[in-house]
Amino acid sequence: MMKTINDIAKLAGVSVTTVSKVFNGRKGVSEETRQRIIEIAEQLDYFPNHYASQLARKKSETIGVVFSMLENKGLQDEYLIRIINGIFNKAELLGYRILIFTTSTVERNNQTVLQFCRSNNLAGLIVHGLDRDDPQLEKLINSEVPCVFIDIDICGKKATNISVDNVNACIEVVNILAGLDHHHIAFVTGNLRSSVAADRLKGYQMGMNAKGLPLHVIECDYTKENAYKLSKNYLLSHPEVTAFFCASALMAIGVMDACLDLGYHVPDDISIIGFDNLSFTQYVKPQLSTVAQNFYEIGSQSVDLLKDIINGNKMNDHNYVPYHIEIRNSTAKNHRI
Repeated sequence: MMKTINDIAKLAGVSVTTVSKVFNGRKGVSEETRQRIIEIAEQLDYFPNHYASQLARKKSETIGVVFSMLENKGLQDEYLIRIINGIFNKAELLGYRILIFTTSTVERNNQTVLQFCRSNNLAGLIVHGLDRDDPQLEKLINSEVPCVFIDIDICGKKATNISVDNVNACIEVVNILAGLDHHHIAFVTGNLRSSVAADRLKGYQMGMNAKGLPLHVIECDYTKENAYKLSKNYLLSHPEVTAFFCASALMAIGVMDACLDLGYHVPDDISIIGFDNLSFTQYVKPQLSTVAQNFYEIGSQSVDLLKDIINGNKMNDHNYVPYHIEIRNSTAKNHRI
C-alpha cells in the first residue's frame, strides 16, 4: 500500500503540518526532527506529490520554459545551455521547479502552448525561439498566464520581454567600423521573422543612415553554410565591401571562410564582427570581434521577471541586459580607401 504523509507523521510522532514543512523546505522545524522525518520517509520509500500539494494550495510552484526546438547542433546551441543554466539556478534559489518542453512536444499532444500551461497548472511561462508571427504568441499575451519572452519583442498585461538592446548594439558596431574608415559595411542578417534579427537589422540601418553610408544587406538564416555562400557571391559582385557585420557568431565564421577562399586577408583586406560571443570565437584565427551578451544573466533575470509578474508587481515593457563589444584580431582600420 502506498504510504502517505499521515503515515510519516504518525511514525515520527509529529503533526502532519510539521511533515509538510519539512517536505516544502519551510522553517520552524528543528534539525533533529527534520532528519527523523527524512529517515522515516526513506525507510517507507515515500516521496511527496508536489503536484497534488500545489492543487490543494491552489498555488503552483512550477514554471514552464518553452523553446521552438532543442536540437543537438553542438557549438551553435551553446547559448541555449547558458540560458537554461541561468533559469535553473535562479528558479532553484527562488523555490520554483522547472518544466522544459518544446512547441513540437505540445503539438504532438494536439495542444497549444496555452492549453499545455493550463493543463499542467504552470505558475508562469518563459518563452524562447518563437517567430514574431507565431499565432501562439497572441494567445499567450492575452491570457491569464504570466509570461516572459526572451528575445521576442512583445509584451502584454501579464507579459514582458528581456534581451540585450539589439538596436543600439548594432548602431554602436557601425560607429566603430565607420571610425576605422570602413564606408562599405555589409550586414548579414538572421531569419527576419525573429524579433532579434529584425532589431539587429534596424540598428544597422539606423547606424548606416546616420553616417550617410550605403546599405549592403545580405539576408541569411543564422547558418554557417548559407552565410559562406551568400557572402562569397556578394563579395564577387560588390568588391567595394571592406567590412562584414554578422548577426551571429556562426554566420561570421562562414563569412570569414568565404573571404579567405576568395584570397582576402582578415583583417588586412576585410574586417569582420559577429554577435553573441560564443566561446569558440576566441579560438578561431584571427580571433573574432563580437558583441558579447550574457546569456546566463538573461536566463536568470527572466525568472526574476516572471516572479514579479506572478506576484502582481509592476513591470517594464522591455528589459535589457547589458552587452559589450569586444574588438579582437578580425577587425582593423581600412587600408583600401
